[in-house]
Amino acid sequence: MGRFIALLYGLACYVVFIITTFYAVGFVSGIAVPKTIDTGKIVPTVEASAVNLLLICVFAVQHSVMARKQFKQWWTQIVPAAIERSTYVLFSSLVLAFLFWQWRPMPARVWQIADPRIAMSIFGWMIARTSTFLINHFEVFGLHQVANIAVIKIACRCWHPGADRSKGDLLNARDETNRKEAHVLQAAIIF
Repeated sequence: MGRFIALLYGLACYVVFIITTFYAVGFVSGIAVPKTIDTGKIVPTVEASAVNLLLICVFAVQHSVMARKQFKQWWTQIVPAAIERSTYVLFSSLVLAFLFWQWRPMPARVWQIADPRIAMSIFGWMIARTSTFLINHFEVFGLHQVANIAVIKIACRCWHPGADRSKGDLLNARDETNRKEAHVLQAAIIF
């Protein structure tokens, strides 16, 4: 897969993730989206509970299985390693969108908060968003990997004559000096 296409793919996956995240805020708080946690076809409580539990399990299984080392080893035989994380983010977002679409409202009140839209909801989403930046937001959502493949390998070819040009690999510099410079270049581009 071409570096530029991988970068575009990673960016597209990230956009799908952002849209899904904003929809999740609206879905939970009941603001600005057509389908919320409390809207949809009314079914008996047992059926709604079973469907919703199944939807949560589908998300949990997909999210957990694709995160496992063994799955990643198998999966990167099918998709390039550079887009593996972006594909994981895309699939997670699509499964979450499926959950929103198929969610059944619970006819009985499970719990009630006087005004969940205001302080707690906004505060909770802010904490979740901020947490991703504390652990490297761009790596978690696959942008780091596709940018690494698209930008750093190009920079390596242009600026490091000791690099292995046949692979275009930043870390395949022929001597230790170029290798150290390549690591500095990698850090500068990513951060």
